[in-house]
Amino acid sequence: MDTLVTVALLAAPNPVPAQGNLWLGVRYDVAPGWQIAWESSGSAAQAATTLELSSDGLRLGAVQWPAPARLVGPEAGGANGYLGSVTLLVPAAVMQDAPPSIQVVGHSSWVACKEEICIPGEATLQLALLVAAEPSAADPFLADRARLPTPVPPTAILTSLPDGGGLSLSLPGAQGVTFFPDAALAALLGPVGISQDGSGSTVHMDLPLPAPPGAQAVVTAQTAAGSRAWSVPIGPPLAPIEDGPPVAVGERAPDFTLTDTQGVRAALHDAAGHPVVLVWLDPACPFVRYATDSGPLPELSRRWRARGVRWLAIDSTVPRRGADPTADAHARAALHLDLPLLLDPTAAVGRRFDITTAPAAVVIAADGTVAYRGALDDAPLGRVDGDHRRDYVDAALRALAAGGAVRPTSTTSYGCAVQYGDPVR
Repeated sequence: MDTLVTVALLAAPNPVPAQGNLWLGVRYDVAPGWQIAWESSGSAAQAATTLELSSDGLRLGAVQWPAPARLVGPEAGGANGYLGSVTLLVPAAVMQDAPPSIQVVGHSSWVACKEEICIPGEATLQLALLVAAEPSAADPFLADRARLPTPVPPTAILTSLPDGGGLSLSLPGAQGVTFFPDAALAALLGPVGISQDGSGSTVHMDLPLPAPPGAQAVVTAQTAAGSRAWSVPIGPPLAPIEDGPPVAVGERAPDFTLTDTQGVRAALHDAAGHPVVLVWLDPACPFVRYATDSGPLPELSRRWRARGVRWLAIDSTVPRRGADPTADAHARAALHLDLPLLLDPTAAVGRRFDITTAPAAVVIAADGTVAYRGALDDAPLGRVDGDHRRDYVDAALRALAAGGAVRPTSTTSYGCAVQYGDPVR
């Protein structure tokens, strides 16, 4: 029975570019007539499929699950899952100090079911990646990425029902809707009703409020444009950083975890023991475009990264202009960045570091304390006011490298105002 499900760990591209992005994929080939479950199976008799990957040379994002189907399950009510072949995808990025050969290891478990028979299975996964200047151009995951849910359209409306009666999700133009709650949502969710008329569909959720932070659902539907699968945030966003007052120079920098434009997570603690530069950018700001194009930022970051300094670029303007992963990826390319652009969807990280304009920088010493906060330099758009240019970030890093005192420890940053608006709760 161990041939019911065969599993393979793949990567594209492989070889991978130094400090570049890639996709890891775990392909499950399921025997005809059998099924495996989604991340939330929806069936008490069939456990959810699990996947865990790790690597010392890669930053890994969350597992990306293709939209499931409602299958005939081992008990009344069916299960959420897959027939045939399916690939779970994980976005990844090569770390700055990755070795020439990167090992990826992992483990997956599942339960394969057919009618009333369910058989558990598991696999240990391993893959070697080579880092090369000329990465492979092959993309075996193109069709798999097309199966991933996309963000729900802005015409969808999520409404709290009166007297704590749950939530209502209105989907104009959607017919034949199927609703798949993730595990966090399913654990609290009561009956789900779906109504449909000529204008669209509405999903009614019996759910105690507030919904769990980060809880999501996948909705599949037929529209005038064809079959669609959407990812719908139901709960508030997960907090990327602990609440607190703005951190001051000399205090320990609070840890945070954000996701970049490729869906890969990055955390401040990943750089523990190294100096770190956090630089705030706004893709729409002319001061930022100058700094990342003909300005000092590209050469400055490359020079200090070669000496072991970690750099993270952060965009805290997402709440003002709306999250759009495709536009953000294009913005990263337009800014000529060869470092990850992290999205701060609630602006919580920008607030904790007291960032008011973009560009702006925070330099963190190897012991984790904030050594400098302020402008990159004293030359907005390259215009020097005085005899010579003062590169504040470069000076701070030189002082730290020499074991001396950082002077100045703060300056007034220039550029485009970061308009936070009301805090997101």
